[in-house]
Amino acid sequence: MKDAVNLRATIPVEAAKAYKDAGLSIETTIVWAATLPAGEAQEFKKLGLAKDEERELSVIGRQIHDWQKAGFSVKDAIMWSRAQFGLSEAVKWRDAGYAPKSAADWIRGGIAKPSDAKAIGKKCPKGMEPLEVLYQLNPYDVKGRCFQFVGTTQQILSRSSGLYLLGGEAPALVNFGEHSAPPHVFRGITKGVGAYKYVAVSGSEKIVPSLEAVLVHESQ
Repeated sequence: MKDAVNLRATIPVEAAKAYKDAGLSIETTIVWAATLPAGEAQEFKKLGLAKDEERELSVIGRQIHDWQKAGFSVKDAIMWSRAQFGLSEAVKWRDAGYAPKSAADWIRGGIAKPSDAKAIGKKCPKGMEPLEVLYQLNPYDVKGRCFQFVGTTQQILSRSSGLYLLGGEAPALVNFGEHSAPPHVFRGITKGVGAYKYVAVSGSEKIVPSLEAVLVHESQ
């Protein structure tokens, strides 16, 4: 009885009748009738979708035809949509060779372009580690490891290198190669080179991580 009440409240009468005439259940009608014609719903039911996949398809709705025209199967479209990708972004990442999960992982790491992900992937085959890991590591253990990085400038040492404060307090040396060192804040991806030793103004010897910039975020 509750399903019937929900159906009357949310689905147009004509759509509900079309679903009933097509032999589709009330449950299917509730999930799909607002966004998919009954004839298409019949075809999609043949795919044997799981319940969560059916719900995601209802979110995509009639746009599923655009996904199919772009070369996605229904199940592929569901996986990309579930990973929070619109069609245009999904096409870019798919064409670059990425699956939905790996593409989503790059975006969560602050990498919005497949080309940047490819470049970083070559230099960082073991992936990226969060800033917190770098903050806790012995400087002699950073070599060959890649880290997300956010730091404010403590001191510019040359056109292409400077000391940057991790979390506003722990310094690290970053070399930018042929590029100019950011004068205020550096956000990006770094790769460990080793340890850097210097004498602070106080006269004490400091040993900090030595890093090379792999990517500088454009937004800074």
